[in-house]
Amino acid sequence: MNQHKKILIIGEYENAMYHPLRDVEKELRSIIGDEFQVIATDYFNKLSYEDIKEYNLIISYTDCWQAEENKNLASAIVTFVAQGGAFVVIHNGISLQNNYELAMLIGAKFTMHPEATMLAYKNFNINHPIMDGCIEFQMHEEPYQFVFDNLADKEVLFYYEYNNTLYEAAWSLEYGKGRVVYLSPGHSKESFEVEGYRNIIKRSIYWSMREGL
Repeated sequence: MNQHKKILIIGEYENAMYHPLRDVEKELRSIIGDEFQVIATDYFNKLSYEDIKEYNLIISYTDCWQAEENKNLASAIVTFVAQGGAFVVIHNGISLQNNYELAMLIGAKFTMHPEATMLAYKNFNINHPIMDGCIEFQMHEEPYQFVFDNLADKEVLFYYEYNNTLYEAAWSLEYGKGRVVYLSPGHSKESFEVEGYRNIIKRSIYWSMREGL
């Protein structure tokens, strides 16, 4: 147990457009277990670097697609990661992209998704520590698609297949002293119940926090 390390989950409980946090938070807490102290909040728009610097990891499940640009929040998270913090962004958590600095930090911008369907997640990057020993999986999910920042030195973790084409589904990158992971599956509670994906989420958390895998 490493309760001196703290994780902050951010998202919306009541005002989410499509992806409320509450049930997903329960699954994330189950995945994380008792290894770390976990706090969740929907009061993230007012967060400053002083508010978040005590945490070791921020998990974004925000659903703020139509929110106005928030320079203070962007500065706080970018500084947090640059100073060595871990940042794991899941599915709609990429909605923070309306802040240009956070889109650059994540390494991509969401563009669209076709209707949710059964997707096969495959072509695992077995050379990456997160993916070591992980197994391919399938789930009913939204096939998120992205435009990537060519300056971001990202490493793709795995892909999904849609209409006989492979699309990037997850990636990692380093920013300053910190680490960032983006995982595109996560539309609903059921996505977090798939054992193969649960393992990847947990390993992403550990890798980003520089904990032993």
